[in-house]
Amino acid sequence: MAADAFDTSKMRPASFRGVQFYVASSSHSFGRRTIVKEFPGRSEPFVEDVGKRARRYQLDAFVLGPKYSAQRNKLRAAFEIEDPGTLIHPYWGTMSVVTDGEVSVKEIDSEMGLARLTVTLVEFGKLPVVVSIDTVAGVLGACSAVKASLVTDFARATTFVSAIGTVYNEGVAIVGQAASAVRAALGRVQSVVNTIDEISDQILAIENGVSSLLALPGNLVNSIVGVWTSVCSSVSGIESAFLSAVGLGPEGDSRADVLARLPSAGGPLSDDTRASLLGDILTSGKTFGDDWTPIPLTTTSRQQQQDNRDAFIRTSRTSIAVGVAAAVVADGMTFADKDQALSMRDALVDEIDAIIALGGMDDGLYAALRDLQVAVVAHLNNVSGSLPDVIEFTPSVTLPSLVVAHRLYGDIGREAEIIARNPQIRHPGMIWPTTALRVLAP
Repeated sequence: MAADAFDTSKMRPASFRGVQFYVASSSHSFGRRTIVKEFPGRSEPFVEDVGKRARRYQLDAFVLGPKYSAQRNKLRAAFEIEDPGTLIHPYWGTMSVVTDGEVSVKEIDSEMGLARLTVTLVEFGKLPVVVSIDTVAGVLGACSAVKASLVTDFARATTFVSAIGTVYNEGVAIVGQAASAVRAALGRVQSVVNTIDEISDQILAIENGVSSLLALPGNLVNSIVGVWTSVCSSVSGIESAFLSAVGLGPEGDSRADVLARLPSAGGPLSDDTRASLLGDILTSGKTFGDDWTPIPLTTTSRQQQQDNRDAFIRTSRTSIAVGVAAAVVADGMTFADKDQALSMRDALVDEIDAIIALGGMDDGLYAALRDLQVAVVAHLNNVSGSLPDVIEFTPSVTLPSLVVAHRLYGDIGREAEIIARNPQIRHPGMIWPTTALRVLAP
């Protein structure tokens, strides 16, 4: 694989003795040291615990780029030094370690510049220091940086006020289409009427103020980003907004009491539905502009018209990605399982890659999008670590879903969860032994 095609956005930076490299995964071993003593005539052994086993860290260190060989040599020399050195690792934090055994080097692509050094490091003296990172603040800060860069990029790429009538009129039409795209996404959020009304007002403000917004690109971009952020945040915080809307106050009924009175079609969104809805909103931006008639690039005005289109597409898709990223870290947003959180991570990473692949953006927006990508990966990796895994369970005999819930969790109250996760269940009273179920790990 060529180094310029190697996706460092999915890797994390690290260093040893100040020499920089990248890591894509991590593994380490630890435990207790024991001495097993077996005596004649006795069936059971005696096990003596003699202390903690030294922690060992298995590391694949990647160096890449036109000058990768010099970086490889520096890292090789760092691993050969006798004394302990400082390892700064994105998962393990900062620690003092020494090289344990041999180090192997593999030149993955010497022509383009990519090598991997495989090494085992062992802790030296003190235990690792845990580094705590506020990943929520990282995502929100990255979102703010993207918004600021998007304003600059849009103003640079577009011209409406001084353009000929055809270019200006299409700008008006595109703003209308952008507002319609938001309205279409908003149509899926149907649980909280007051929230929808507020966002509808934002959409109308864009449509009614199109002339002034085209004259002030910064205001136009902020309006588009703002309304998409509102749509996405209404999804992540929809449960608290819903309960407030139906009258749950400090002295009101409990959440369970309120929900019990609702018709089956009403109610706040579940974790699964919220994550799915945010995924749908993220996907909706991919088709924006696909149905526009191609422009023949025969004149300067036609070229400007195309530049305006490209900037609108870039701005709309980036606004959606920023809105979804901000919603993912909002207080009301939770994920049902690890797979769901990692799927959202991958969807955001892929969409940001796709936006960058559109081309035409300035360096500031490119850098801000890459920073957002890294921040989203860090946050959702952190979140997924505390979530349950999804496993496959197939009954050995025909069983009711209540029995399956009891066997898996010792709690028949989780029957509804099993049914909701497995639409292939035809009848809850009879789950056939050929039915593979996707369930949360006990």
